[in-house]
Amino acid sequence: MLGGNTPEEHVNAALEFIRRILDDELELVISYVDGAFQDAWVSDDPAKDDKYSQPNEELLVGTWSALAA
Repeated sequence: MLGGNTPEEHVNAALEFIRRILDDELELVISYVDGAFQDAWVSDDPAKDDKYSQPNEELLVGTWSALAA
């Protein structure tokens, strides 16, 4: 998923992914079903994710900083 062929490349890719989340470069989606946390993920297209939500599901979309506020 993150790329790399060696353990060092895997670690570096994971650290870069985390950096991008913390630097607000990626959009996050948090799912709540009936008010309870269900799942969270990084999305390439949050509007598309909303198409697949259930009637009792609430999706919060934003960057790390925006969702943590």
